[in-house]
Amino acid sequence: MNLTGFFTQQGLALSAKLLSGSTLRLTRVVAGSGSTGDPLTASSLPQIQQELEMTVPSRSGNTVVIPATLTAALASGDYQLTELGVYADDPDEGEILYQVYQLSAPVAVAAGSQTVLRFYLEETVSQDLDVTVVCSPAGLITEADFAPVRNKVLAGVASNEEVHLTAEELVPYIKSLPRMLNSYLRVYVSGGTITEKLELNGFYGPGRIWIQHEGSDPLTLTGCVESWRCKVDIILDGMTFSGAISEDAFVTAYAASVLTVQNCTVNGSGTSGKIGVHLRVGSTVVMITCTLQNLKYAVQADASCLLSVSDTAASSNTTGVRVYRGGIVLLCGTTPDLLGGSSHVKMGGIIAKSGGSLQ
Repeated sequence: MNLTGFFTQQGLALSAKLLSGSTLRLTRVVAGSGSTGDPLTASSLPQIQQELEMTVPSRSGNTVVIPATLTAALASGDYQLTELGVYADDPDEGEILYQVYQLSAPVAVAAGSQTVLRFYLEETVSQDLDVTVVCSPAGLITEADFAPVRNKVLAGVASNEEVHLTAEELVPYIKSLPRMLNSYLRVYVSGGTITEKLELNGFYGPGRIWIQHEGSDPLTLTGCVESWRCKVDIILDGMTFSGAISEDAFVTAYAASVLTVQNCTVNGSGTSGKIGVHLRVGSTVVMITCTLQNLKYAVQADASCLLSVSDTAASSNTTGVRVYRGGIVLLCGTTPDLLGGSSHVKMGGIIAKSGGSLQ
């Protein structure tokens, strides 16, 4: 679809006045379903259907850009959009039809629909009054372009949603999700073994992902879980982590807003020394009623990270907690003070016992 712009005779007269120092004041842009015939002789746009919303025009040299938005929800009835009319205030004549833009093909506008059309109308005036009007079709955002963005922006938090998956379906399903989450998503996963890395990366928005084991057979991850740069709450519930993973940690949080690990078991038996849960780059993690065993470090919190460990059992770990460059670990409830290790490692950070005193 192309737009062709024309000055009216009154518009040309106003343009001449602009060159002598007058100010261009646009009063409105309207959508029409008719045909003006010869735009040069037109004084008004026939069959006006609705008014567009204008924002402040911008000017660069001899070019003025007029942004105008057509919102179908504001139309009084259905119509075929064929042309636009730009009205301006002439200091001598009052309001005049300044320009007419004609579409190469009609566009159906359904009243009350979510269609939104955005126009950027460009006007170029040469110094010798040789007037041309240019409107690039790239300045028009169509419904097909705008709908995906609009739907994401306007979507509120939906009612709780749930899905039931097998262990083999979990990783592909998480990869298929849009990064912007608009619902509280509960993912129930039946027992089985997941060998792939489970990556929960880049999610944002008002939603949440809760992955919960269901059924009598255990849900075992022999890979690991990584939550990278997530700005939504992530909950891991009822999983068992074990196996000779290639990563340093069974669960890693990197710049993650809030990751909750609850009712999970992390068993490092058979590995060459792994970290149970590793927090990096300002992450916040909550552990509730978990088990940490046979690990080099039960947990590690690096710079500006906060880990709260509540009512968690721990045994046979070489080191309980390692804090590094400002990490904070809070041991709460029935969690043992050494988190199953013979000692803690502090390389600049804070470890608080369950009673509240510092380690």
